[in-house]
Amino acid sequence: MKLRYRLFQDTDKETFSELILHDLEAQAYLGWQDGEMSLEKLKSHTSWDFTLVFYNTENKEPVAISMADARFNPQRIYLASLYVIDTYRYQGIGTQVAIDTMRFAFNQYADMDKAYTYTMEGNEAAEKINRSIGFKARGFYPEMFANGKGQRYWTIRKQDFELATSEVIDAN
Repeated sequence: MKLRYRLFQDTDKETFSELILHDLEAQAYLGWQDGEMSLEKLKSHTSWDFTLVFYNTENKEPVAISMADARFNPQRIYLASLYVIDTYRYQGIGTQVAIDTMRFAFNQYADMDKAYTYTMEGNEAAEKINRSIGFKARGFYPEMFANGKGQRYWTIRKQDFELATSEVIDAN
C-alpha cells in the first residue's frame, strides 16, 4: 500500500481536531469516551509541534497518525504518539509511519541529533517498531499508569536511525 502524509502544525490544530473528533476509534485510543470530547477540549490536547496524518493513496482514507514535539526537551525530539487504525495494522504501516515521522522530525529540527519515546508495558507492536528503526530501550518505569502498567523509555541518535533505515523510501 502506498501512503502519503499531510502535515498539521500548531496553526492547523482546528483542522486536526475536527478530523479526530469524527474518528471514534482515534478518540478511544487517545483516551476519550465515545464522542464526549468537545472540540475546544480536544484542541488543548493537540498542542504538538507537528502531527502527520497518513492516508492510503488508493482510497484517500486516513490510516495512521503520528505526533512529535521538541518543546519538552530542547536537546531531543519527542516522538509523542503513533497510531495505526485497526483495519490497517500488521501490514508494516506502523514501521513506515515511524520512519517517515522521524525523518521529518530530524529534518525539521536539523540541529538536534537525538530523539526519545515511551511505550506502554505489553505493547509489543510498538516495541518491535522501535527496535526495527534503531531505537534502543534505555529504562523502564513500573506502574506509571492507573492500570498498573509501566512504560519503557527509548532513545536513538540520528546517525543510528539513518543507518537502520537507509534502504526505506519515504512515503512522500
